[in-house]
Amino acid sequence: MARIEDLFVQLTAKSPAEGYAAMKELQAVSETSDAVYPYMARLIGMLGSDNSYARTRGLLLIAANARWDTDCLIDENLNHILSHITDPKPITARQFIQSLPALASAKPDLRAEYAWVPIDAQGYLQINCFWVSGSFKGHGYANELLNQCIADGKAAGKHGLCVISSPKKQSFLSDPKYLAHKGFRVADTAQPYFTLLYLPFADGAPVPKSRECARIQHTDKKGFALYYTAGCPYTAKYVPIMEKAAQDAGIPFQSILIDSREAAQSAPAAWTNFALFYNGAYLTNEILSEKKFMTLAEALKLKAEWV
Repeated sequence: MARIEDLFVQLTAKSPAEGYAAMKELQAVSETSDAVYPYMARLIGMLGSDNSYARTRGLLLIAANARWDTDCLIDENLNHILSHITDPKPITARQFIQSLPALASAKPDLRAEYAWVPIDAQGYLQINCFWVSGSFKGHGYANELLNQCIADGKAAGKHGLCVISSPKKQSFLSDPKYLAHKGFRVADTAQPYFTLLYLPFADGAPVPKSRECARIQHTDKKGFALYYTAGCPYTAKYVPIMEKAAQDAGIPFQSILIDSREAAQSAPAAWTNFALFYNGAYLTNEILSEKKFMTLAEALKLKAEWV
């Protein structure tokens, strides 16, 4: 225990290298022992630090110790912990998002019910992002990933898997052709092109559904309105680019950061990572560069009040 205490002192040291080395050793300990778990309250406290390194180390060690959380400290502080998906420091948010599978694996009851999309899928595992990078395609990795999701779901006693897709392949949405080949069925739809797919593990399993707030995909906001999260793919870095382009051109534009599970589950869009509206009407889930955004704005110019 004395060694663990020493490592926690080093964890918040001024030297980034010393703090990182301490974190790696604590992660290694956490793989085979609950020796770090008595310090969970201290890890949660690190999330309030002004130092992004401290927040990152706290988040990663919380995820690494989720398997030992017999006192449900993570459950009690879940909203606070998950709020760092939108941490002010992008690298902290990204590293935390990458650690979420470990947290989810240890907390099987915190699955689709905690998804950052407006669905009702109690008892299911929600796949947020299912994607294999181009150079890694053709090696069977997608099958391995999906088989692991299925194994996790069955081990946790879940009804099945669900994922948001579309009738035809769309940018940043999971491939419907592949999922259909693997037995996924259409559970529900939302305008203009979203489908909620599900893979039940047994006959008679309840069917997930989209929430009413996302079926029509409409907002009362005028001009361009962009709803977004810090989920995968990380869209937040593109938002200021679009905001500045709109401001420079005198285009009405507002961005709405979805920064909590509750906000995501009541959002006016089926896919919350990036949802662009114009005068209330849904436009696209495609992450837009400045050039693409301005091309789209020009195409809408005849309708625009800002002309």
